[in-house]
Amino acid sequence: MSTSEVVYLSRFQTVMGQVVLASTERGLVASSLPGRSHASKVAPWIKAHLPGHDLVKDDRRNRAAVEAIQTYLEGGRRNLDVRLDLRGTPFQLAVWHCLREVPYGTTISYSELAQKAGHGRAVRACGSANRVNPLPLFVPCHRVLAKNGTLGGFGGGLPLKRRLLDLEQRVCRGET
Repeated sequence: MSTSEVVYLSRFQTVMGQVVLASTERGLVASSLPGRSHASKVAPWIKAHLPGHDLVKDDRRNRAAVEAIQTYLEGGRRNLDVRLDLRGTPFQLAVWHCLREVPYGTTISYSELAQKAGHGRAVRACGSANRVNPLPLFVPCHRVLAKNGTLGGFGGGLPLKRRLLDLEQRVCRGET
């Protein structure tokens, strides 16, 4: 009898580029940002964090998450409320939980995020948790700004971060 975990993989196109999603029986476990260069980051994450997994291509199983991402990136959806299977340290999980509570179309600073996560002095550690976020659109790390209001860092690059923030602002203003 096999004890390996099954990981269901989906690769699909959006208006902003290719996205890859991976899920387990418990929920979505990893996703890429849109764009071919970002899509290649999911497989190494799976290999590092889910040793001995069985990979299965299954677009049907991930259909709700695929539709959520496509609609979100088209400006037709404000939340990505699909079931998640977040894997990380207790600190990372606390940060990611707080990030999921940042409302659509708004931003938060790294220091505010550290406070909300219960670790007010761990501003840099919050940045590190964002950097290893395995579900970057579902755990919206693009909504975190530097204390002075500048974009700060983003694994997808600042142009994509600006594009995602601009999309959310346009939707909030009713422009899409």
